[in-house]
Amino acid sequence: MANPRQCKSISALPDRTPGASKGLITGEKWTNHPLFQLLPQTTVNAKNFWIGDVVNLYGYDQKFLVKSFFSFGKEGTAFVDGYFILENNNNYGVAPDLHMFPQQNMICTVDKDIFNPNNCCTLGLGIVESPSLSDEHARLLFGQSSLKIEKHGKPGEYLKVAIAPIFFFTDDTSGGTSKQHIQYESWSMTYAALPLEDRGRRENTMFIGCAPKSDGVNAMHFIPGLSADMKALEAGVVMFSSEHNELVLVKASLMFISADNPTHSDICGLMQQATLYFCRICYFMKANKKKASNSFGK
Repeated sequence: MANPRQCKSISALPDRTPGASKGLITGEKWTNHPLFQLLPQTTVNAKNFWIGDVVNLYGYDQKFLVKSFFSFGKEGTAFVDGYFILENNNNYGVAPDLHMFPQQNMICTVDKDIFNPNNCCTLGLGIVESPSLSDEHARLLFGQSSLKIEKHGKPGEYLKVAIAPIFFFTDDTSGGTSKQHIQYESWSMTYAALPLEDRGRRENTMFIGCAPKSDGVNAMHFIPGLSADMKALEAGVVMFSSEHNELVLVKASLMFISADNPTHSDICGLMQQATLYFCRICYFMKANKKKASNSFGK
């Protein structure tokens, strides 16, 4: 995050463009899983907006309840989606239809003190469907993201948030050109938001560590330490961002671990593929494949 060359490219909004394939940001996990898709905060014209904020939009008199932030279209335009709020005699009804607008249409936030469970409801087809809010509308209006953390010594001001998913790579490597001697098992890390053509570059690959096989230590010995770090990063870690020129809360969830089949078996605690009973939990036996015989029985 402190590297000005990489800071802007290691965090990206989920892309919801239909039929698009722009990398991992258009994948189902990035767009649907809560650890990746719910960037709780964005900045528009030097103003911070959060999921659950009620905002005013250009060209509309109704208030707008923010649900999520994402990118859309060939140019990757930043959008916001949410629900219109209709007002009548200091009573408020949240429309059930979801609408999306470019984030630049957001003008400012509305003080939410005017809303309470007694004067809000979810609307149906032009009439009050129920005397209370739906679970989603209630969560957006009256809940608060766990990532909304006040700045130290500045009440009412909150840290900006960056979602920067990562993935690991682990495999055998060698300290010699023959790859038969001085063998090591290593771990490295790459930023998942980078385009495919940039993810494989050496400058974008972060070396974590390695262990020589001869010492009886392998890649699996790294997992306890990596797990502790990943739990902290999933919860959010405060660090300096060169893009924002201030401290921000960074949430970096692990997207996947890239490895070959034998290494994946080790990570999952499975026996190697050559064994008949390869599952560490049950006694499922791998089916034996018989060689096809020809008309002469060979």
